[in-house]
Amino acid sequence: EVAGCSASNALEVSLFCYESAPVAEFIDILVDSPMPVRLHVAPGQPAATVASKLGGAGSWQGGSLSVLPFEFLPQDEYDRLLWRCDVNFVRGEDSFVRAQWAARPFVWQPYQQAAGAHLEKLDAFLARYVAGMSADLAAVAVNLFQAWNSRGDLRQAWRDFLVARSKIALYNRRWAENLAVSPDL
Repeated sequence: EVAGCSASNALEVSLFCYESAPVAEFIDILVDSPMPVRLHVAPGQPAATVASKLGGAGSWQGGSLSVLPFEFLPQDEYDRLLWRCDVNFVRGEDSFVRAQWAARPFVWQPYQQAAGAHLEKLDAFLARYVAGMSADLAAVAVNLFQAWNSRGDLRQAWRDFLVARSKIALYNRRWAENLAVSPDL
């Protein structure tokens, strides 16, 4: 199965991030998860960060967590990975856009820039993204994005996200549908 997310009862999560992402903390959180988690880790920096946390190379298993590194994928295969996973952690611009089109819950890490310009971009996106959510759901989404970008309690944000995940998934399907009917740039 090429970086595939199975139809198992495990929560399927893809991870593509920059070096500054709190990956080690996230792994600790996932190991203690109340449900099984399969973490599909992109090559390069994400895989290197996981390897430095868990030691060695290859697949890892610990507690509730299975970590499955994958090789670089052609764009259409990466899209299929995003479509199949329950949650997608993405970075930069291309994977961020692809994650939105995948209509699945996602968390974005913008490329770090001087003077915190990346955080201004994150805040601007979040203001637009959560505008159609209830206040409670918006708080859950914003808290996870912020925590992933080192601005909050990741463990609590992830816990709250898991509780609201089905509502966020439904919202993201509508978000992608709304993007599809917008005129192109």
